[in-house]
Amino acid sequence: MVNGRIVLDVAFQPRRELDEDGLSLFRLDFITPEQLAKANAHRAGVYCVFLHAARLLEMPMTLLPVFDELPGHVVIPEITYSAYKAEDTKQLVKDRMIYLRLQANRSTLWGPSDPPTDAVSN
Repeated sequence: MVNGRIVLDVAFQPRRELDEDGLSLFRLDFITPEQLAKANAHRAGVYCVFLHAARLLEMPMTLLPVFDELPGHVVIPEITYSAYKAEDTKQLVKDRMIYLRLQANRSTLWGPSDPPTDAVSN
């Protein structure tokens, strides 16, 4: 539980078209939660959880830098959408999602941000 909220495994589930190269994370020493929230147009707002890279590397998971429009972007290439859907790797991806959730629930949660003003509600 983080700040009275529970982070679920689904928070770390890879998504089609967004996580083919790996699950995205951002390094706090390069970008702030406020900057991430501004760059993300999710209609429900944005939450950020603080994870220690050393704990992720213990799993083991790889953190690969991605040089794109947002500074500090890294991906975990072991957690991809295709690996999540493949029968031979699905359980390993799920185990990593559980590990991330456990780490997240021991951490600090930031958010939610305000939803973008142009967000469409359901």
